[in-house]
Amino acid sequence: MKKVKSVFEFGTNVGKNLDAIKKISPKTITAGLEINSYAAKICSKKGHNTACSSIIDFTSKEKYDLTFTCGVLIHINPNELSQVYKKIYDLSKKYILIQEYFNPEPVAINYRGHKNKLFKRDFAKEISKRFNLKIIDYGFFWSEDKKFNIPDTNWFLFKK
Repeated sequence: MKKVKSVFEFGTNVGKNLDAIKKISPKTITAGLEINSYAAKICSKKGHNTACSSIIDFTSKEKYDLTFTCGVLIHINPNELSQVYKKIYDLSKKYILIQEYFNPEPVAINYRGHKNKLFKRDFAKEISKRFNLKIIDYGFFWSEDKKFNIPDTNWFLFKK
């Protein structure tokens, strides 16, 4: 975080990831996008510059040192992923972090009783190849590791 002075999260929800960043680096400018108006208001009240919009409709001229997603790309219709990847790339000055469910081949998973609402694929491979990103680090969160209490996901940190 020493080189990162501004951060933008796609899909902030109530801002827990941005809160964690502020805790580590209080001077970092934090901003994000959230489609749920109730969650976006909570995130804004915590001091994060939060826009309420869908990713597809969102536009910004701002740029941030780091842009990231955490469990958001899995809900994007595959036909719109290319457009979303471009928004993530365009908003970033230097770093991109992707933390999503992984599958080597694209698959659709039933989500809370609905079809075509959750998709697994190799998001990091797709965005890195499209924009020729350099991988800095990567890792895996295992659902059996109770200190994190999250589903199996992987994360990739890229540099432009």
